[in-house]
Amino acid sequence: MKSSVLGRLTKQLAGVAVALCGASLWLTAAPAHAAAAMPNTLPLRELYTQPGQMYLYSSSWPEVSAARTSYGLTLANQRPVGYILTTPSSDTIGLYRLQQKTTGNWIESDSQSEINALVNGGQFTLQGLSGYLYTSASHPNTQLLYRYNNGRGWRVALSSQAAAMKSAGYTQEGPLGYILTSSYQVGAYYFGTYDNGASPALLQAVLNYFGRYPDPWGGVRDFSGQDPAVKQNTQGWTGDWSYLKPSIGYYDDSQPSTLQKQIDQAANAGLTYFSFYEYWNNQANTAQLDSAVKAFTQAPNSQRLNFMLSVVIPTETGEHISLPTSQFAAAADNFSEYTKQPNYLVTQDGRPMVFMEDTAGIGSGSIQDRNSFIDLLKQDIKAKTGRDAFLMNNSDSGIDTVSQIHGDGYSCLNITKYINDGSYSEYVGDLGNYFAGLDKTGLPTSRCAISGFNEAPRTGFLLPKSSIRYFKDNSKTQFSQAMATTKTSMVQQPASPIDNYVTVYAWNEWLEGGIIEPNVRDGSYYLNTLQSTFSLVGR
Repeated sequence: MKSSVLGRLTKQLAGVAVALCGASLWLTAAPAHAAAAMPNTLPLRELYTQPGQMYLYSSSWPEVSAARTSYGLTLANQRPVGYILTTPSSDTIGLYRLQQKTTGNWIESDSQSEINALVNGGQFTLQGLSGYLYTSASHPNTQLLYRYNNGRGWRVALSSQAAAMKSAGYTQEGPLGYILTSSYQVGAYYFGTYDNGASPALLQAVLNYFGRYPDPWGGVRDFSGQDPAVKQNTQGWTGDWSYLKPSIGYYDDSQPSTLQKQIDQAANAGLTYFSFYEYWNNQANTAQLDSAVKAFTQAPNSQRLNFMLSVVIPTETGEHISLPTSQFAAAADNFSEYTKQPNYLVTQDGRPMVFMEDTAGIGSGSIQDRNSFIDLLKQDIKAKTGRDAFLMNNSDSGIDTVSQIHGDGYSCLNITKYINDGSYSEYVGDLGNYFAGLDKTGLPTSRCAISGFNEAPRTGFLLPKSSIRYFKDNSKTQFSQAMATTKTSMVQQPASPIDNYVTVYAWNEWLEGGIIEPNVRDGSYYLNTLQSTFSLVGR
């Protein structure tokens, strides 16, 4: 690479380089008023000019993207070297990047004395902080990171790669610190309808069928047989329904004390976030089924967990759940307000994430109306946070349709095809192919996973028995296989700013059988499975 090109590359990369700002890692382009913080870990990615030549290590996705698209550097691997911490602690050390003035070579260092010597000697320029490494092996999922040199440039690699580095002609120069080998951001969809004000239609249906009011747990409570005050009634369905009671009991999700318990359950298992369904009531001109997300923000321990919105605007069903064009501004303002919270979920490059779970009821349902609202929502988020939003469309709705909608990537909810087919085994067996198809679209994809599906508790008061959908071969033991397949697909997917995010369906879809919330029969089985599969550490 000629020196003039090196100069341009150095200048360009400096514009998007990660800079040290106080005790946090921020992109230099982020304005000071931005509320959302960076994730607590970031992938350290390796790029090169030519194999065996100059290697660049970066924890900034904008920098990685610019190096690849504008200056021809190659991503050495779709997966990062490891994950660095974005904030320091008593057991961490900073990892800094410098560049050699004469050759353009980059070198990573954790030694302040070495950095001072290299800079003061006039041969190197300090480019900034890559992140933080642990100083001891006492933390789970870590390996010692070493620096290597082959006479033409420097590289870093895990201790487990020492033999391969030696075979490639590299000499070990010494350890840098302990880096995380994995850092999955695992969340769960949260359905906020378990309170007396969320769904008047549900409460009325329970009154009409069971004679109880108000009871947002109608159907679930009846099937379970776990409430002494309610006689078990499974509407003719056979099987063991005793799991249909949360470990914390039947709760009111409008109470911060309820969310406090659930936050502890999720955070203790290493989950990163809840994704709250957010609806819009066209009659009241306000959000509906949002009591749970409000309670979440008011819970005294809310900072233990991040959160995001999954916007659900279906075709009008008679319950006033749709979004007319005259209310676009009100809805965009309402939804975007949440993104100002310091624990709102962001991508690896700090962009607030929103999942557009259903957009069919936006305006007339036309692509034009949907895009008009989405563009407005993005504008509001940018105005309130100073950051570009990252909106994900629902691949369940069909790529041909959602590819026309102004999104930045894809995610999914419960992959409706397999629910309609009624086979969990089919879902598990085809899951890898499903994700591979999404990756071929060329847009970033956040993975999703289904814990189960069985809407039998809706029988009678919400749906006739003939209309009930369920997995005929569902068993909790298959959940482990589904999560393993999901993890494998994440290892194989193209690098992106959301390549380590997965949202599970669901925390508490008790009427639909999508449940990972601890229950009285299975305890924390689902959370334990997620924790072991993804090597999660309690937050």
